[in-house]
Amino acid sequence: MVSAITPSRGATSIDMPTVHIQVEQEPHNPIYIYADTDFLQWPGKGTAEEPFIIEGLSINSNTECIVVNETTVNFVIRDCLLNTSTTAVRFTNVSNGQLEDCRVLADQIGIQFQNTTDCLVSGCDVISKDSGIILIDCMHCTIDNNRVFRCSYGLVIYAGQFNVITRNALFRNTVLAIQLYMSDASNNTLFMNSIGWNRRNSITNDVIDNGIDNAWDNGTVGNEWSNYCSGILRIPDTGNATDRHPVHLSDTVKPLFLEVPQEIHNMNDNSGYLLRWKAYDRFQDVYQVIFDGELVKSSNWTEREILFSLENITLGYHTIHIILVDTSGNTASNTINFHVAQPTLDPLIITTAALVSGTAVILLLLFMKSVQRRYS
Repeated sequence: MVSAITPSRGATSIDMPTVHIQVEQEPHNPIYIYADTDFLQWPGKGTAEEPFIIEGLSINSNTECIVVNETTVNFVIRDCLLNTSTTAVRFTNVSNGQLEDCRVLADQIGIQFQNTTDCLVSGCDVISKDSGIILIDCMHCTIDNNRVFRCSYGLVIYAGQFNVITRNALFRNTVLAIQLYMSDASNNTLFMNSIGWNRRNSITNDVIDNGIDNAWDNGTVGNEWSNYCSGILRIPDTGNATDRHPVHLSDTVKPLFLEVPQEIHNMNDNSGYLLRWKAYDRFQDVYQVIFDGELVKSSNWTEREILFSLENITLGYHTIHIILVDTSGNTASNTINFHVAQPTLDPLIITTAALVSGTAVILLLLFMKSVQRRYS
């Protein structure tokens, strides 16, 4: 039996990254770009100053959401929701592309770059059943300020060189947070990343590196590790890499509610009412909904928006309590009290019903009088 969580006070001061609020996205079909000229349908000029822009789209597909092949023009894909049962984003033989502030949900691979140079992934949330972000034979790409969580593998570099991995949060990944694979994964730099709480219920390592000459710090700044204690941190596997400036990853910041449901004064019926919370935590984990003291929902917290529908609620006073929990156990809660009253008929309906009943009586009396005349 799942027990309800007791909310903690959490931290009183908040020191957290800027929360990016995505715009409302417009539903759109999958996008396939196979040459520079295919970008001409999108606004922009393809230059560094005026890149082609694809933005504000919601693509929900059983195929790849966005595919870009064989391009060199500058382009930006931003503020998109990409949800697929396969791979969400795939760049092949691409340069000068950017993927910014997108939410990526995939059953296979979230984002895959192959034979790609000078491309950027920034400000994205990536959740995948397989791998979050994969770089294959990529050079001079930057993976910056993303959250990659609830994947099997968070970030994988296959045979890539001179890529920069920085300021990312990699957590709750079930196999590895980061894997640098094969000897051709060389001369990559990883620093200022927050790596922790992966491989739930396991004390094994979060990362492995069997490449060559990869730097796990930039010379002065390393990475944050939830399982770090002291000294230089050796990166497991054959790469003989070390983080010379590691720090312990400690999270004392409680989750933040960005929006809560408006107060419900009275519900005159129980046909349904949708409650909506928007919330953020850099290391969000799970949430619980408690209705009248009973735990009715406990779920992984993967969305920025949490919905709960009130249906078939009995008459009387009720309480909804939601608890948000991050990977360190910091919590935040919100409580809503409301009353379900007996539905009352609209006065117009009552008046109309009375008029209809009165008309029926009059018609019946007229009919009876006509019958009496006929047989008198």
